[in-house]
Amino acid sequence: MNDVYKIGIISDTRLVSPDQELPGKIAEVFAGVDLIIHAGNICKEFVLEELEKIAPVEAVLGSLDDLVDFSRELPTSKILDTNGFKIGIYNQRPDLESLASERINILVSGNTCVPKILESETVPLMLDPGSPMVPSKHGRGTVILLKIDKLVFSYVLKV
Repeated sequence: MNDVYKIGIISDTRLVSPDQELPGKIAEVFAGVDLIIHAGNICKEFVLEELEKIAPVEAVLGSLDDLVDFSRELPTSKILDTNGFKIGIYNQRPDLESLASERINILVSGNTCVPKILESETVPLMLDPGSPMVPSKHGRGTVILLKIDKLVFSYVLKV
């Protein structure tokens, strides 16, 4: 039995027309994940629909998102309890001290288009997947794959 829980993390897709497509490698990288987290700046609902073909999606609104573009309600932040870990999802990283009472284990945020994996005393693991659409210093777009077992492992992957 495989007890590893896998989460694909994405942000800042910024697609505004169904003629635009997510990089095909996203489906390959996220194949077999249990959940996909989108940390905002989705822009249009068809992006979430494409991701839902891979796995269930939890998403938050970003600074570039307008509720009129979505038939579903999306919050501006969300906290999930997943496999014993509290995961906070925000588009823009909040002040860490304001999160202290939430006891979040993993903070997922976006809006920067720059992938980062950081640690702090307040939030043990902070993840920013960058953007699959906006190239960074990695030369291509990026996402993060998070694996939760007894330990937590995260990887920035080029798409």
